[in-house]
Amino acid sequence: MWVHNGFLNVDKDKMSKSLGNFVKPRDIYTRNDPEALRYAFLTAHYPGPLSLEIEKLPGKEPSFPRVDEAERRVDYLYSTIDRLHTHGATCDSKLRQKDLAPYRSVIEPSYERVLSALDDDLNTPVALAHIGELAKTANELCDLLEKRKKDTQLVAEGGALAKLAAVNLRTGLDVLGLLHTPADGYRERTLQRRLDVRDLSTESIESKLALRASAREAKDFARADQIRAELSSLGVEIADSPRGTTWTVRV
Repeated sequence: MWVHNGFLNVDKDKMSKSLGNFVKPRDIYTRNDPEALRYAFLTAHYPGPLSLEIEKLPGKEPSFPRVDEAERRVDYLYSTIDRLHTHGATCDSKLRQKDLAPYRSVIEPSYERVLSALDDDLNTPVALAHIGELAKTANELCDLLEKRKKDTQLVAEGGALAKLAAVNLRTGLDVLGLLHTPADGYRERTLQRRLDVRDLSTESIESKLALRASAREAKDFARADQIRAELSSLGVEIADSPRGTTWTVRV
């Protein structure tokens, strides 16, 4: 097959050496994961143009908003698959509860919809739209299973549907060349890159979290909220749960 892709535009101008507005992959990889760049490319249909905006702030390395957004989507897909695995189960029941019908109508044909989009002149934006719909429905299914965890029949049938959703999501992404990295490996390399970009370290974040934990223990909630705000301003998001406090670094 021979195809001709559309131009890559940088800030609305065609990227070219003569204009001096060209970007090399390694310029992006200092900030973003390669999977994010691949996702960004797939959001445009190959014959059309792809726009790559560059944001330049004083004293900071250039950033690429479109690739940042793509990396957030990749994060979301990895976390969705992880979540589905916690609910996935095998079920021999043929009852097909009505409460699961809306989820089933999206999950069961999802892989074929991805393939159909790709068979239509390699329409990757439509394929990604189907992937997005599947991921959204899968998370809504997980919400339902957590909310009605005492309904053993629903949990069993829903678990089988969650297992199918994980398979369809993984195989659909595999066809697109996405999520080929083990989840732990992806998180490890993206975390380190995001820490480097913000000139942060795991130790400095954990130190602030220890101070916050001490403030909460002493019921100094104003100080605890202040530390949370400080971390948020650095791009660090924290989440409290009965199992403890976890943190992530934003793209």
